[in-house]
Amino acid sequence: MTVGAAGSLNVALKTILNPGDEVVLLAPFFGEYKNYISNFDGVSVVVEPDYTAFSINFEDLEKKLTEKTKALIINSPNNPTGAIYPEADLKKLADLLRSKQKEYGHAIYLISDEPYRFLNFDGVEIPSLLKAIGDFERISDHSVNLLESAEELREKYPQR
Repeated sequence: MTVGAAGSLNVALKTILNPGDEVVLLAPFFGEYKNYISNFDGVSVVVEPDYTAFSINFEDLEKKLTEKTKALIINSPNNPTGAIYPEADLKKLADLLRSKQKEYGHAIYLISDEPYRFLNFDGVEIPSLLKAIGDFERISDHSVNLLESAEELREKYPQR
């Protein structure tokens, strides 16, 4: 447990990265990810999106995965677009990463930053990454403060 998603991402990256290790980012992405990666001498590798739906561009992703790839950060619903990656894409992503792990002979961690997972106002189903990818090396974070309104927090934790 950390004081927030930023803290948990930094702890995770400090734990797994060695200088020069690459972390793949699916564009568009939360800009601070690059700072978190560089904090530990990692290298950000940006995958361009499929601009028709802001979905995963698997062709570009496969080109960007290398022996230096240590992790991939995914954020769904995405910040800043709000795009939700379909379950089929999440499964395809896990299959691709499993294949590359075998090819490279080391783990590639899937870091799931999910602060917006439970913010759903239109009844749209947001697939669970953990269910979609099955047995896979993964790190996940959630931000409780985004799940509750400020009013509810004031009621639960009144100032003294």
